Amino acid sequence: PIPKGVEHPRIEFYPAEGRISGYNSCNHFNGSMEASVGELRILQPLAITKKMCPSSVEEGFLTRISRISAYRRDGQRLYLLDKTGKPVMSLQKTD
Repeated sequence: PIPKGVEHPRIEFYPAEGRISGYNSCNHFNGSMEASVGELRILQPLAITKKMCPSSVEEGFLTRISRISAYRRDGQRLYLLDKTGKPVMSLQKTD
């Protein structure tokens, strides 16, 4: 859960280019990814800006993103899964 008053993280996926970018509620990030049907791996390390953040959301977000190995879509929601198939993160599509 994201605490009240903290901006929600965002991730943008560019599978054809093999890259991701986003915002982790404090800093912007970008990096490389590998994806195929149902599988997703975010390659480490990510390039991350270095703004000092009082919120603990950033650390949890970065820990979770490193555990992603698969995904599942359900309508407008994207579930990012670990290697056992357990949801690590749930994202809602926005424009």
